Amino acid sequence: MKDLTDFNVTPFNTKEAVLSHIHQHYNVDEPYHIITANPEIIFEAVNNPTFTELFIKADLVIADGIGVSMPLAWRGYDSKRVPGIDVFEAILADKELGKKGVYLVGAKLTTVTKTAKLLTEQGINVCGYRDGFFDVNEENIRQLSLEIKALTPGIVAIAMGAPRQDEVIGLLKESGVKGILIGVGGAFDVLSGELKRAPILVQKIKLEWLYRLLGDLKRLPRYKKIISYFIWLFKS
Repeated sequence: MKDLTDFNVTPFNTKEAVLSHIHQHYNVDEPYHIITANPEIIFEAVNNPTFTELFIKADLVIADGIGVSMPLAWRGYDSKRVPGIDVFEAILADKELGKKGVYLVGAKLTTVTKTAKLLTEQGINVCGYRDGFFDVNEENIRQLSLEIKALTPGIVAIAMGAPRQDEVIGLLKESGVKGILIGVGGAFDVLSGELKRAPILVQKIKLEWLYRLLGDLKRLPRYKKIISYFIWLFKS
């Protein structure tokens, strides 16, 4: 079985341990790229050299998926699944990490607008936001980076799905954007209330993936990738 630390995955057992790690390693004068990795994302990196490089260059890769955390535990690491959305919310709520606010990128305009409104009502400083429906080209990245740099948020959250969200983060880093840059997948759908997360009990017994599948059978083809991931993981 392959060791996922080769893909820069750091084993953690709680979101508090993730926050502690960030506090120890994050330099406010530099960009800090966090990848929240599930089996699909790891498998994309296996087959996409550009994405592999993003993994290697990332400052932190966490196991957001039982299919990533469990193989690490089997290897002897103290590893449990730490959902990316939980890490994102913890960073926002952290007095030090969240004090300069957040810029949101991704999802539909109605969704990201609702997310920004709800976070603001919770006392989070939302510096700005925009939807994720734009071509990833030099001019659009330039405009986005100029706006973010002008607003100076401490956190930039990109919800565009992998590998696109991490490709955007890589380009923003090259454009001089600083702060914590984190890919958050479908977090805005959940935070806006448009998508219901699995009940706490389901999360605790590690069946959140099954809850999401039964709630949206259109996700079924994605699980072919997960099967391919486990074949790759255990292939000698």
